[in-house]
Amino acid sequence: LAAYAHQDLPFERLVEVLNPERSLSRHPLFQTMVVLQNNERPRLDVPGVDVRFGSAETGAVKFDLYFSITEQHTADGRRDGIDVRLEYATDLFDHATAVRLGELFTQVLTAATTEPDRPVRILDLAPGAPVTAGPSIPAGPTVRDLVQQWVTRRPDAPAVVTDNEVLSYHELDRRAN
Repeated sequence: LAAYAHQDLPFERLVEVLNPERSLSRHPLFQTMVVLQNNERPRLDVPGVDVRFGSAETGAVKFDLYFSITEQHTADGRRDGIDVRLEYATDLFDHATAVRLGELFTQVLTAATTEPDRPVRILDLAPGAPVTAGPSIPAGPTVRDLVQQWVTRRPDAPAVVTDNEVLSYHELDRRAN
């Protein structure tokens, strides 16, 4: 949420400041982007001009996978479903794989909207299988639970080791809390 205070900062400037390790084979910060376009479209009334909004095709993608979800509306402004567009890096994915990813994404969205109270983690997404609600899987211990176990058992044992620092489980727990 703190990022909203700096939303006027251009993304390119953020990348420049962070200066991540560069590679021609991938985006420096993330490989998959999902965008929901659900803002009201601006109205532009110019006499004698037919104004339509759309996206320009460039033939290039910025990310390995890019899902663009656009909320659709009827002429009178009521919600009328969504349009999902998938762009993908052709040097990483063949067309059949991209189609299958799109199908799986559609299955997840369909299942999530059919049963909005069901956690996504229990949907069955086996290749080729329809998305169905499966049995509830009990959650295992969280990372926090596991750290707490080690804090109790061996608080002075090394938990995190870097080139510059060694943190015990007790210190890791203190800093995390």
